[in-house]
Amino acid sequence: MFRELLADSYKELLETINSGVAVYEVLNGGLEGKDYKILYFNRAALELENLPLDQVVGKTLADLRPNIDEFGLISVFRGVWESGEPAFFPAKVYVDENYSNWYENRIFRLSGQSIMAVYDDVTEMMVVQEKLKTSDALLREVLNGMKKAIAVYKPVDNGEDFIFVEMNEPAELITNYRIEEVLGKRISALFPAEQSVGLVKNLRKAWISGETVKIPLTKYEDDRVSIWVENTIFRVASGHVVAVFEDTFEQRSAEQALKNSEEKMRRYLENAPDGFFIANTDGRYLRVNKAASLITGYSSAELLSMSIIDLTPEDSHEVLMKNFNEVKEKGRADVELPFIRKDGERRIWNVRAVRLSGNWIMAFKSDVTELRRTQESLRLNESRYRNAQRIGKVGNWEYNLQSGDFWTSEEGRRIYGFEAGSSLFSTEMVEQCIPERERVHQALVDLIEHDKPYDLIFDVIPHGTNTRITISSTADLLRDEHGAPLKVVGMIKDITKSINAEKALKSQEKQYHSLFNSIRDAILVIDTGRIMVDCNQAFLDLFGYSREEITSRSTLDIHADKNQFVGMEENLSSIRGVDEGYLTTLNYKKKNGVVFPGETNIFKRNDQNGNHAGFVGVIRDISDRKALEQQIRQSQKMEAIGQLAGGVAHDFNNLLTIINGYSDILLGDMDENQYGREELLQIKQAGERAASLTGQLLAFSRKQTLQLEVLDVNLLILNTEKLLKRIIGEHIELVTELEPGLPPVKADRTQMEQIIMNLAVNARDAMPHGGKLSIRTAFCSFGCMPGEKRENNQHGTVNLTVSDNGSGMTAEVKEKIFDPFFTTKESGRGTGMGLSTVYGIIKQSGGEITVSSEPYSGSVFSIHFPAEDAEGLMVDSAIEENVRSNRGSETILLVEDEASVRDLIETSFSNYGYNLLCAESGIEAIRIARSTTTPIDLLLTDVIMPGMPGPVVAEAVQKLFPNVAVCYMSGYTSDMIGSQGVLEEGTNFFHKPFLPSELVRKIRDILDSL
Repeated sequence: MFRELLADSYKELLETINSGVAVYEVLNGGLEGKDYKILYFNRAALELENLPLDQVVGKTLADLRPNIDEFGLISVFRGVWESGEPAFFPAKVYVDENYSNWYENRIFRLSGQSIMAVYDDVTEMMVVQEKLKTSDALLREVLNGMKKAIAVYKPVDNGEDFIFVEMNEPAELITNYRIEEVLGKRISALFPAEQSVGLVKNLRKAWISGETVKIPLTKYEDDRVSIWVENTIFRVASGHVVAVFEDTFEQRSAEQALKNSEEKMRRYLENAPDGFFIANTDGRYLRVNKAASLITGYSSAELLSMSIIDLTPEDSHEVLMKNFNEVKEKGRADVELPFIRKDGERRIWNVRAVRLSGNWIMAFKSDVTELRRTQESLRLNESRYRNAQRIGKVGNWEYNLQSGDFWTSEEGRRIYGFEAGSSLFSTEMVEQCIPERERVHQALVDLIEHDKPYDLIFDVIPHGTNTRITISSTADLLRDEHGAPLKVVGMIKDITKSINAEKALKSQEKQYHSLFNSIRDAILVIDTGRIMVDCNQAFLDLFGYSREEITSRSTLDIHADKNQFVGMEENLSSIRGVDEGYLTTLNYKKKNGVVFPGETNIFKRNDQNGNHAGFVGVIRDISDRKALEQQIRQSQKMEAIGQLAGGVAHDFNNLLTIINGYSDILLGDMDENQYGREELLQIKQAGERAASLTGQLLAFSRKQTLQLEVLDVNLLILNTEKLLKRIIGEHIELVTELEPGLPPVKADRTQMEQIIMNLAVNARDAMPHGGKLSIRTAFCSFGCMPGEKRENNQHGTVNLTVSDNGSGMTAEVKEKIFDPFFTTKESGRGTGMGLSTVYGIIKQSGGEITVSSEPYSGSVFSIHFPAEDAEGLMVDSAIEENVRSNRGSETILLVEDEASVRDLIETSFSNYGYNLLCAESGIEAIRIARSTTTPIDLLLTDVIMPGMPGPVVAEAVQKLFPNVAVCYMSGYTSDMIGSQGVLEEGTNFFHKPFLPSELVRKIRDILDSL
């Protein structure tokens, strides 16, 4: 190892110096960083690298410094290796993933295959130098305040000459040149005889070596100057060379002063601003100056009786003695230590100590407490500033127009998506993050060239992401003392959240206005003085005003009753202090003067600070509700009448069952010309008309049970034609146009008659002074228009058209004619249920109804029923045949509480050969079922009976005879029958009144289907 080859004296020397020392073995001619193998690093070098020795020795320079080939140092190494001449590599920043520091190197070739680099980390010096660049005025003030002449030079022609960069006022006196006469000028041009003192030569030496060079007292003389001058020359971190020189008079004065140096030194030390201490090797003070007393608070006599440990806090004794021993061993130390003043205050010393001959220790101690506090405060403020930027997502930036350098704060880099400490940051990298870079760049140009304000909002896509954020950027242009643009300073702020919040607020406002205007109730906003300030579209539509007409007007203008307006003031006052609303009904007046009742819900309204700002009213026009309430009262009255009609119909159904039943039996037993047959036929016809009347009563009560059958519409119209003429009166002409061969429809006969009657009555009321009522039928096959001829065997609809040439209807009336309770007749002349009943019957039968009408042009009601196959239509021959096939021998259990009806049914079935078991109640029926030895084939029972209803009887009988069929019968209304569950699909049911032959046919059909 190289360390082992060094003499002990050299080892100790290299290990104690503060500069880093590295020795490299040169491989392959030293062309690249990998060709320099590390043989030795001294202590200082290892500390700079922060690495142990075993992780350094044996590696190449490229291993340690990955970017060394771009650093520029290798070419200098190669030059030293090839020429053998030492070289100096001035301070330069080295950057890679682990480092960003300034270094300067002095390179020497050693014997064998090695070279040595002595280097220093001059980062702090460079930082200071950078700060000094911004302190030119202060520097000049300091320079001019010095007694010695100072000149600063910059090398040109590789150090063959130098030009003046700076010079202070004492230098003007010595050189007889003003500062502005020398700046930027060469030494050779200003001082042609400089070679006599070797100024340029020694400047170059100091510039290359970095060492301090002195030119002893020498006389300089040319046509302009004749002077004795002594120069001290040294290179500074910027690469410039500084010369400090004095004239002969000052030198002579210095020589004279040297004769009295001890006295002068004594006075200097006594009056030095820093505390001066001399102690022996035991740490006891031997000498102190005045400043030492001022710093510590102790008198000189007190200090001379103390030792160094007496002024140090106990918790720092170990550190103090370590540094004191270091001075004794190494000769010097420069540290900071805490100390305790006499008054007990703990403060901080900066101690610069050296060992003197005679084993004395000399130290200058300055109180740096306030400086450190200021620095800590500055550090804390900088931390707070960075945190404030980070929390507020605010960054600042600068763009130097002269150097092109771009800088931004840590938070600014974070906003653009870069590491806070990254040195890889430029305007190009920022522009790559800005989609609208052309607009942003143009704004910067306008600021620099035209002084236009720079205040932008634009989107940014942070580096390495696909997320878009929005930032606000403002900037100002700074100029130099001549007015030339110097640099742009600016601020950026991430305003994404506020922009998104603003967008969300606008969206919410849009949704609010959309909702506000889409609410069907009228909404009015008023202030505390009951002045209208806003409203929704429904309010404008309801009252007929424009928004401009209602704004700033009093609500008195929309009140129909001034007393109500005045009385509302007390109610409004009552809700000012509560959160609940107030509900009332008021009379309002529209713009056209129409008055209407309005249900009004009033709420208190607060401003954004929570202060009372007025009221919000929600108004609903309840005119229709008032009318509906009246209609409901009328409907309730009609419902009561309907219930009465239903009860009467039940009793009639039982009576008519007996009358029509026995009439049918007797007629069946008489010959065609037998005496009394005609009178009996009249009785039967009267019974049938009474049954029809009962059906109309049930239809009126809207509780009839559907009796669907296949009907011939033409025949139905012909059968009702005489009745229609009596209903419409002689002043109205009735015309029927019936298409022959019309297919049948499936519907309830009674309800179909009711449809025709209601439409005829409606037409009659529309023609009070006479007119024409036309009833037409036609078939329309699917795909053809009404009135077109149908093709054979093609399904379609049977169309029934009822038209009149009466008063007709307006569009508004036409829209409501099928609504329940709607009528155009005077009060007491109609319930408004006629057409709504027609509509319901048609829909229940699977049909459709449409109406066309114009005022004074009559009305046309078109009804369309699905056509049925003609095979379902019964004819007399089929009925007769059916009568002949209705005989049977099965056992039937009859349950009927009405004795006369029970006797009729018993007589009817006994004529057809059936075995009939009769019971007057459910209990008796169950008893008969339990006691009979003959299986029961069918149970025929009334639905509603005293004691036990029909469904309960059926359940009990089915337990005894699981295969028994059940058929129900009743004369009650559909709602009462439906409550017993017998109107469900698939249930056998027969409605009273009925003919015995019809009942027998129904029972035969049920038994045959088993």
